[in-house]
Amino acid sequence: MEEQFQYLPSRHTHGLSAFSARMKVFSYDKHAHEEYSIGVTRKGRQDFFSGGAFHKSNAGNIIFFNPEQVHDGCAGARSALEY
Repeated sequence: MEEQFQYLPSRHTHGLSAFSARMKVFSYDKHAHEEYSIGVTRKGRQDFFSGGAFHKSNAGNIIFFNPEQVHDGCAGARSALEY
């Protein structure tokens, strides 16, 4: 599987953007965003650390991050992740 990342600004709503990713090996270091972030795990499992705890987001789960909320992330369960 090839790692893929795509960032798409909305054509309809100023300031709204969509980000999609497919990954298996890549992982995000700890970081934060200036804006709210809403993530939908589409396939696989997303593992991440945030708010002092480890979390697992399975396919169909929704993740919500407040601005400046520090988190990391990677594919979990040794399988490919799409979100």
